[in-house]
Amino acid sequence: MRSLRKTDAYFFRAESFYNVASEMERLGVEYGERSLHRQSHGESFLSLLLNRFCGNGLYLLDEPEAALSPLRQMSFLAAVHDLTQSGSQFIIATHSPIIMAYPCAAIYPAVSHHMR
Repeated sequence: MRSLRKTDAYFFRAESFYNVASEMERLGVEYGERSLHRQSHGESFLSLLLNRFCGNGLYLLDEPEAALSPLRQMSFLAAVHDLTQSGSQFIIATHSPIIMAYPCAAIYPAVSHHMR
């Protein structure tokens, strides 16, 4: 059983990422070599993932594919894999078949309010 003690955590919501990037820019925080606003949407999300997520964390991601092309979704999965190898856990809400294809992922279908 994995430890419930995590040393890092992050909640990513695609709809509010612009605001997060704006606040980081205001604070002078850069991930990668330049401001997140000076990168494409996909580049900025991957920069955040690769430079902010440090392992042994619990990461909640809401529709990360909104920022990512299919090729970048594969890069995302490689980073997720590396982080899971260092004790991280992810809860990801996604519509992407690429992200859902991650080996050994536990997939829970969305509960529809129409099915009640």
